[in-house]
Amino acid sequence: MTTTHRSENDSKPQGADPFGHEEIEVVNKQQHIEDAVQYDEAEARRILRKVDYRVVPLLTIMYLIAFIDRANIGNAKIAGMNGELELTGRQYNIVLTVFFIPYALLEVPSNIILKLTRPSIWLPSIMLAWGIVLTLMGMANGRQTPALSSFGNYILIHRLVQQIFFARQSMILFDADDDAPLPPQAMERLESALCAWQRNWEATKDSSLDPLAPGGPLSFNATALFKLAYIRLHTDLGPYRRLETRDPGAIAQAFCTAPLLQRSTGVNRAVLHSGHSLSIPVRIGIEFVARTQTLHWSIVHSLCNLECGLFLAKWLQTIAHALARNEVLDDEETQLLRIITSIINETDLSPTIKNQENLLQKTKNMAAAVVRLWGYSFKGPHVFDIMGTIGAELDLCAEIL
Repeated sequence: MTTTHRSENDSKPQGADPFGHEEIEVVNKQQHIEDAVQYDEAEARRILRKVDYRVVPLLTIMYLIAFIDRANIGNAKIAGMNGELELTGRQYNIVLTVFFIPYALLEVPSNIILKLTRPSIWLPSIMLAWGIVLTLMGMANGRQTPALSSFGNYILIHRLVQQIFFARQSMILFDADDDAPLPPQAMERLESALCAWQRNWEATKDSSLDPLAPGGPLSFNATALFKLAYIRLHTDLGPYRRLETRDPGAIAQAFCTAPLLQRSTGVNRAVLHSGHSLSIPVRIGIEFVARTQTLHWSIVHSLCNLECGLFLAKWLQTIAHALARNEVLDDEETQLLRIITSIINETDLSPTIKNQENLLQKTKNMAAAVVRLWGYSFKGPHVFDIMGTIGAELDLCAEIL
């Protein structure tokens, strides 16, 4: 009798797992949600298109803005930010780190506020606050006058010197004396213009008193014209120079016969600028300047220095004349005498004033010393023959004084 045994496999339907593993179905909550929400292919494409059109451009713009921010910092460093901010050593790296750390630190409070409020409230609030800050910064910067270039300053000071010349020439129409001062209103306006020019010169990036500065000699030459403008504003020594004669004796005699200056606060400011023009070659070295000014100093600077020297000597003559008449000097004039004395004491001519106890004679010796010092600076080689004539004229003038 044959016994037929049915195995467990025989009871399974055909196509079941041949290894006898039972299928276990795991269903979780998320699977139910995914099964409940079904997207067809067209809807999925529309969702991806919205993400591409709305999210990706914003992310790209944010990335580019961050890249531009970093690039601007690099460009600022190349353009000389370290020198302008006087950053040395590792200070630039420290500043850069401090600049970027707030980006990371402020993410925490921003996200906390974002959780406490709605994005529709917090994000527009940030944008509004940032817009207000930028608007106020723009208003503050808009009130500042942009600095001129060295060439612009050079052209502008030429224009001011020309304006002073025309103002003096216009006085001839009213039969005014050649030595008469300008009208007070014109004097005030021109002096305000010179003060504004000085502020612009100080704000210019490449302004320098060094003729070998990287920005070129324009800024250096403009300062000489600035001193000349201050002198021409308060007196006109042009008719008493007689440079057209090319005769050192005639030039020296014409200067010595020039009238004395009028004592005023404006003249004192012009004297201060003239004294500063003398202090530069004294500190550098008169002999060094005489040998090298042909290479680095323009003829404009030399002619302006000539007028500064003659003006300073004439002012010292004016002070000596006031002392001879027992007039009292004001505080500004006394301080100017001290400044000029300190400049002369740095040169080989210091014994001519140190050994003199009489203030009147000391002031006269200072006038001769100032002219002689400027004469030394014209002793070197020059491209223009007039420079040698000026040097000889200054020597003769010092002898007369």
